[in-house]
Amino acid sequence: MPPLSFRVPPPALDPAAPAASPRLRQRASLGLLMAALTVCMARADEAEPANADPPPRRPPTSVETELAARADQALAKAWGTPAQEAANFLAHEWPRHALARLHGRPPTSTAQELEQARGVVQGFVDTLEKGPGWPRPAPIRLPFAESAIAIDGRLDEPAWRNALATTASYEYGSRDPAADADTVWRLAWDERSLYAAFDCADAEIVAPTLPRDADVWNYDCIEIFLLPALEPPDYWELVVSPTGAVFDALHRKKLKGWGPERTDLERSLEGLRFAVGKRPAGGPGYVIEIAVPFDQLPGRTAAPAKPGERLSIMLARFDRTAAAFKTYSFVPLLSWGHNIWNLVPAELTR
Repeated sequence: MPPLSFRVPPPALDPAAPAASPRLRQRASLGLLMAALTVCMARADEAEPANADPPPRRPPTSVETELAARADQALAKAWGTPAQEAANFLAHEWPRHALARLHGRPPTSTAQELEQARGVVQGFVDTLEKGPGWPRPAPIRLPFAESAIAIDGRLDEPAWRNALATTASYEYGSRDPAADADTVWRLAWDERSLYAAFDCADAEIVAPTLPRDADVWNYDCIEIFLLPALEPPDYWELVVSPTGAVFDALHRKKLKGWGPERTDLERSLEGLRFAVGKRPAGGPGYVIEIAVPFDQLPGRTAAPAKPGERLSIMLARFDRTAAAFKTYSFVPLLSWGHNIWNLVPAELTR
């Protein structure tokens, strides 16, 4: 059974392929769900013939009931931690039936059913037990841009020199800084916009030209999640590639389950500005510079942003090559960017 940090193999490099639906995108990009489905589908080709005798059934073994008890304990401790996303999934959606099976509900099951249940539950336990010790993102203070920022992909304005900047990158599901993700992440703001810049080293850029809201996330790209003041359920997801492809969607968070409850692709970030450029220090790679209007955030009005306002944010980068597909964030991130319990609290300062 793969752990819950199992990553789905990258899809074939076929820019002509149709874009996945938002729901399929949620399914296809989740380590948790794919790990569980990997087990549940592992023996799909072993179905018994229609006239075969029913397979024998047995109650769970002591090892299986002990695993169920361990899952219960991990679940209880995961609430309020970055593992709450996984806890919601196990407690409220179909994986709860795997846990019930190991508890002896129903009293007996086939060996295959119990094997599948063990794999699903073990995968959740591996992630849930990380929650209490997973580093909580420290609050960040976003500097005010005292001079204008031209969205041109150059990053040569004085405001960028005074922006919040970090070079730390972490693979999804890891607490250790990644050695192979040369990325500079920057953030700033003014009364009208939140500014983000991604300076990404990349010797092999794989980013086809795609229509709006296509599967941009399958290739080299950056990603931003924006949630006003950690007040669910509505938040924006923005994905931009080094060829200028854009995916943006307003999600409503499922608070008793996994991932978004709904995804609105009809709305776009009105007034969004971005530009792609070359790295300031030279070398292979790209820069993506973005301005997101504050009045597009759920619950916001057209009033100018002020110091002291708060929001929650996650910055991510996807790095695609012919041989691998890696996902990075600017802080340790358990599971994925839709995990609002792992977003970084940010305060506007001046």
